[in-house]
Amino acid sequence: MVAAHIAALSTLFGRHDATRPTTHHERVGQWTLSVTHDPFAGTTRCALAARAMVVDRGVVTFYFGDQARTFEALYKVDAGPAVSWRANAMVLASTGSLAMSEDLVNASGGRVPVPLSVLAGARSISIRISPKVRAREFSLADLPAALARAEAKGCEPEAFAVGVR
Repeated sequence: MVAAHIAALSTLFGRHDATRPTTHHERVGQWTLSVTHDPFAGTTRCALAARAMVVDRGVVTFYFGDQARTFEALYKVDAGPAVSWRANAMVLASTGSLAMSEDLVNASGGRVPVPLSVLAGARSISIRISPKVRAREFSLADLPAALARAEAKGCEPEAFAVGVR
């Protein structure tokens, strides 16, 4: 309790630690942009997330819950044809976004990754994780604005890190 007051007072009197990272959060439509500047390391890390969606290294990962089995997932961008998420396996592997969970029964961990390049200009994506489950639609309307804001804040594609869900 006392330490918190001392920290607050030291900020007022210019004794804050200028070597510690600072994080700022900003809303862009449905997306939350978190930008962390680390003056000591000279780096900027960014997290861009919306409900059940996270941008990481050029990929948007859609979450259906840890127990959902998504290996059979198909998606439709806007009103396009149904595509297996595995059609992008090479692109996903090259970004490091194809990592599976340690659960041997459900290695997908309830995630469906889709490259940002596939979503360029899209307004929505519908994902059906199995033939037995109804498709779920995700709005992408605010994504271009959120990505532009992230870029304006110094967030490079490789600077995105999963941190918010």
